[in-house]
Amino acid sequence: MALPSFNRTTGIKSCLRMRPRVVLEFLVLLIVSCTSAAVVPARFWALSEPEKNIYLGLAALDSTCALKYLGCDTPAERATFLNEKWSSPVESIAALQRRVSSAATTFGKYSTVTDDRAKLWVRYGAPTERKIVEARKKRISFTAFRDAQPVEVWTYAGRGEEFDFVRPSIGTGYTVIAASRFGEKASVAWLTATGPADAVAGRTDLRTPAFDVSFGRFRQKKGVTRLEVYSCLELGDTAGVVLKRDIDVLESDGTKVDSISELLVPRGRGYGYFIDQASMLLAPKAYRVVFSLAALPTGVRVTKTLNVEMLEYAEDLKMVSDLVRASLIDPCSISPKFEKPGLGRVIPMVRNTTEAYQPFCLYHEVYNLMLDEKGNHRAKTTYRIFEVTGLEEQTVDFVEYIDENAGAIAYFGVKYHPMDLPPGKYVIVAETVDLVSGRNTSTSCTFELQ
Repeated sequence: MALPSFNRTTGIKSCLRMRPRVVLEFLVLLIVSCTSAAVVPARFWALSEPEKNIYLGLAALDSTCALKYLGCDTPAERATFLNEKWSSPVESIAALQRRVSSAATTFGKYSTVTDDRAKLWVRYGAPTERKIVEARKKRISFTAFRDAQPVEVWTYAGRGEEFDFVRPSIGTGYTVIAASRFGEKASVAWLTATGPADAVAGRTDLRTPAFDVSFGRFRQKKGVTRLEVYSCLELGDTAGVVLKRDIDVLESDGTKVDSISELLVPRGRGYGYFIDQASMLLAPKAYRVVFSLAALPTGVRVTKTLNVEMLEYAEDLKMVSDLVRASLIDPCSISPKFEKPGLGRVIPMVRNTTEAYQPFCLYHEVYNLMLDEKGNHRAKTTYRIFEVTGLEEQTVDFVEYIDENAGAIAYFGVKYHPMDLPPGKYVIVAETVDLVSGRNTSTSCTFELQ
């Protein structure tokens, strides 16, 4: 997992402006509401020690409620206010006070109003896993380093949530700049096959569905290449939506060599971006892939064409697949179409753009690895991230990951945290070395942070 640090030239205000929608969904009470409580008010010092803990806990959960509590004139009024306002049916005030005391011990006595880590600790308790990078220098290649700021990644396994923190300057608290979900808590919207009878009741007002299409190329077996076609469709309302998706694969002379035609319906959410994936096994040649989509029963058909070159996979010469960006890789299952060996589901990112500072995943396969005496491969992938917005490519990040498993194929799935990358265009190059044979392979992809 990559743990890059905060780039001080970006500025914390820029980070907050670029905070993705998911952060606001998770942290509106936790972070945003605490801005008015960033400084401990003078009346705080007149409270008893138990009351101070209650105030600090409330400030981490709801700053408005904390200030109203502080505004009460007597301990009796504060106790009455707390009894009326405390809304948790499963947790006592004493439990809140214990978490405040624990946060104070870990981060400092008044950190619950100045440090997002302490606020999160008060809300959820200690994380299941806490990754800390305190280095003052960040490695961006085998020999190069640059100035960096401390960062942390907290994982709450039971909640299926992960939070990225940065410390913008010395002497200040950490700030949450991204949050992500995984497992059962992750919200995935996808398209799944349905029967012909459902098409009769399809909506007639969804006439021109706008969508994006991309693809990934993978070796399947000798003389056969697996083409994965990914699509992403935005829907404002899924009620009654039935889609007809057609994929035709044509050779250079126009001869059709394969096709897929399916009726699809949205699942997982009532609106948003819906992901689809279709796989085809093809001889390694150059193709034109015609992808079309229509809303039934009377929708207008919209078509996009992809030029897919697969000649380099001939004779099994290609030792590495495409590098595919994914929004999520975890063991959960929603549909066999997204599953990969040993990793679970891999939800592809079809669009080339991502919101700045938001984590994403990377997937690729490496073939014909040499096995050790136990029948296992050992392969190390180095991910180099280059910035290409300017006139020259500049290395801005560097990540290593080692995979050891059975068989001659390695399936790499890693999560990347672009916490110090400002908006711009980037290239990720994945260089894999077979640690048994010493053979090197590489693959790459581009992306843009907005």
